[in-house]
Amino acid sequence: MGGVEFEEALAIRVGAFLRSLGFIPADAFGVAQKVLEESDSLDILYKDPEAKPWWIGTIWFRNSTRGANDDHWVIEVSGRRYYCGLIRQLAEKLAWKFNVEITIRLISEQPQLGTLPDSHGC
Repeated sequence: MGGVEFEEALAIRVGAFLRSLGFIPADAFGVAQKVLEESDSLDILYKDPEAKPWWIGTIWFRNSTRGANDDHWVIEVSGRRYYCGLIRQLAEKLAWKFNVEITIRLISEQPQLGTLPDSHGC
């Protein structure tokens, strides 16, 4: 007998989880995403309540050059100060929630600013 199954794309599930933790899913240009879509990666913004939003990294779900696949994700981090605390805690939560291994890779010492549209929906 046939059946119907509904499944959300991985980037949509991860983006929703990021939002629930106070992070802001973004596109590759560091602009907050109002609408989540299927993708092999998802950028992360973090908005300190008293500061501008910072682009702190990219989660790669599938990218052979970076060593990311369905079982092993890579988070590329911009800004060393985020590695030890914020991103490490996030990576541990993601690894547990989605049952994957995660490598955190520092790609820049300097964090980068992100962009929040007037109504970013997060």
